[in-house]
Amino acid sequence: VGPSVMPSSVPTFLEAIEVKDFDKIIPALLENRALDLILKDSNEDGKVSVRLPVSSPDKLLVLGVRRNDTNVKSHIPVGRSYDGNDWERVAGPYATLLYECHDDGADRSCRVDLTPKDNDVFFITLYGHVLSDKAKVARFLETVTFGATPSLVNNFNYTDLPLNIAKFVEEQISLPVGSHREYYRRHLNPRHVQTILNGVTGPKACDKNSRWRRFAFTKKDAEMSVKSSFAVNITTVTDGVDTGYVLSFAGSVRTVLAEPLRYYSDFFKNITVSFSMDFGYDICSVEEIEGSRRSEDPKTSPTSFSLVIGNKCRQIVGGNPTVNLDPRFLNMSSILQLDLSSKNSAELIEIDTFFTYGSTLLLTVPVQDVNCGLFPDPMDNLEQDKAWFNHPDPPVFALLPDGSYALHDVRLVLDENTIENPLMDGGGNKVLASLSSVSHDSTSYICANARQTIFNEKHCKLSTEDNVCNAVDKNQYNSLELTSNNLVQLFVLSQRYIYAINGLRVDDDTIDSVSPCKFRSVTRWIPINATETECNVNSNVAIDSTSRTQLATWIYSSRDENAFLKDMVFRGSCHGSDVDKVGMNVYVADEQQCYRNVHRDHMSVFDMTNWAQSDTMKHHPGGPDKITQWNTSGIIIFPSWHPMERWEDNSHLTNFGKYVGRYGDTIGFNDLPYEVKSDAVFDFLGGGENQKFVTKDGGTVVCGSAGEVAPDPTIDDYFDYAGGELNTVSKTTDQRQTVWTMNALFAPDQLRQRMAFALSQILVVDPDSVTCGSGCNEIFISFYDILIRNGLGNYKDVLREVAFNPGMGEMLTF
Repeated sequence: VGPSVMPSSVPTFLEAIEVKDFDKIIPALLENRALDLILKDSNEDGKVSVRLPVSSPDKLLVLGVRRNDTNVKSHIPVGRSYDGNDWERVAGPYATLLYECHDDGADRSCRVDLTPKDNDVFFITLYGHVLSDKAKVARFLETVTFGATPSLVNNFNYTDLPLNIAKFVEEQISLPVGSHREYYRRHLNPRHVQTILNGVTGPKACDKNSRWRRFAFTKKDAEMSVKSSFAVNITTVTDGVDTGYVLSFAGSVRTVLAEPLRYYSDFFKNITVSFSMDFGYDICSVEEIEGSRRSEDPKTSPTSFSLVIGNKCRQIVGGNPTVNLDPRFLNMSSILQLDLSSKNSAELIEIDTFFTYGSTLLLTVPVQDVNCGLFPDPMDNLEQDKAWFNHPDPPVFALLPDGSYALHDVRLVLDENTIENPLMDGGGNKVLASLSSVSHDSTSYICANARQTIFNEKHCKLSTEDNVCNAVDKNQYNSLELTSNNLVQLFVLSQRYIYAINGLRVDDDTIDSVSPCKFRSVTRWIPINATETECNVNSNVAIDSTSRTQLATWIYSSRDENAFLKDMVFRGSCHGSDVDKVGMNVYVADEQQCYRNVHRDHMSVFDMTNWAQSDTMKHHPGGPDKITQWNTSGIIIFPSWHPMERWEDNSHLTNFGKYVGRYGDTIGFNDLPYEVKSDAVFDFLGGGENQKFVTKDGGTVVCGSAGEVAPDPTIDDYFDYAGGELNTVSKTTDQRQTVWTMNALFAPDQLRQRMAFALSQILVVDPDSVTCGSGCNEIFISFYDILIRNGLGNYKDVLREVAFNPGMGEMLTF
């Protein structure tokens, strides 16, 4: 019999034995190899305590259950003991059983509580159990890696197995650290059309590492099509002999087609339908691959490139159009063009051909061309300036060596700023370059200079370069409490209608109410002036005392320091009758304070300027005055006669406005909407000439952070940052899961990765307890790297880094 836990064939059961006859089990097994266990004398919980002998060397004891009913006969593993080891659990329905083992000299045994059921018979079997060297290696690798692959097992050195197992561990410890943050940032090459806090857009078309694409449209175009009036405009042009079809977007040519576009029929995917060419169509979906390079099956690739035609999303035949210019149908003097026809295969290379089918190219050398000075600088498209959004840069075309064309593919550019090699200007030059054209003190790019800590101070350097960025948060000098007077002052200084919303109800009419009793729900509470008796008696909603106690516990544990309201994450358990209730009062004895549950947006502060525009099709249907009339109070009142669905349906629309914070919160200058960041507001918040983003005098300490490497330009668009006006990141947690999975499967330092995973089950940062939530990948990836770096070292070092980690600090701050 082989070494498997439950062999495919089970010996015939020749004898049954009562579990109390412990001394007879082994002799009976040696004679019969299989015994039924008779379970008697169960306790009040219906369980029987069974004492099981531990196996001898080279033997395997298996505890199982044989299920005999009218429909099925099966053998289910319950536990095992092999090679003289204690009994242990096995996978399956009995995996939660606990074995208590004792060494009484010659009578080593383990106890387990079994629950007898009708038609179930527990049994124990005895097998010979001799592992081959390959089996031993496979089991060893299963414990120190994420899986024993055939190549690892077959290539293992079996000459002196114990010695080579020790060598394997030694080699694993000596391998370089497989940083998850480094993996994430190496693959962080997203298409971006605006400079944001995390990085600037670029490179310029003529610069080294500029990217070029063979397809006409991107996901950012699709997002812009949704958020603006931009559409794919198709114009039919003739030179008197031939006809071409010019596709433009945002006022600029993207490509020229020789044939009109067609879409697939809804009912017959092998039939295509023509439609009017001289019209504008919104993009509803796009795959960033040149359509002609990918075999297209409309049944399996329904979203390769689609336009809104007749109020329906229609898949366009041929996919994402190929970039093309044709002088017969265009005024070429109006086209920005770079000649790359002389570049060889080493100077202009295809990247990530597996994913893009050769649709993306990388320029590996800088280009000297008279036209370079005419091309737009992508970095000028700043997050806080709206000009670029309303008037995007014209595209730059490149003539390729094969005579085809490509478009300049702007990406997000990140700097390398590791602990060992900190950025010597701290990102200062890019900070200055990203200063807003609207306000010279508003920047889209944050300082890259990391703060000096006990973990990076040994490698920090003194920089004497000009324009070194200070590692000081501007917000600590420029902050604003969101109160009525300050909101009114913001209107005076910026002419923006920024209000706290009052009057929102939590009742049966509320569409999207969340009960505070729902596990992990985030709910809002306001303090009420009432004694404990008044608090409970005057509650609009009655709840059970157990629910009241649970809610009070979690309200008290909230770390929210806002004086006007408190947000609470509930991780307790209410009485079953209260799981759907809202609007209750709860008295917190430790604070001697009564709290009332209110709408989750109660006294949230929004910039409602867009909602106050005169276009009633997209903005407030009652007219601008219904919004503008509150500018002298800073608080807008939701009408009591309005159904709550009016708020639920409109408050999340893009054109409604931007969330600023909560009434009573203190926010920094950089947290304000970019339309509000003016010189006057900066000065009002306490700004001045002595608080700048950079210092021009040099002599500044610059520091890096662990794993802050630059992206690999040869890797295409894998990951993206959430944020900016054109956010195409649907779920950032998927990116973290991809990083983890790829390292678990392919990282050489498997022992380190496996150990970090074990530690991550003990030391955890909850995304719901961190301000930026699950949207900030690098916070959580950097935390996991602590476990990677220190997993094979001293546990004290693990605890020290975890204790000083900002994410852990925020989670544990109440």
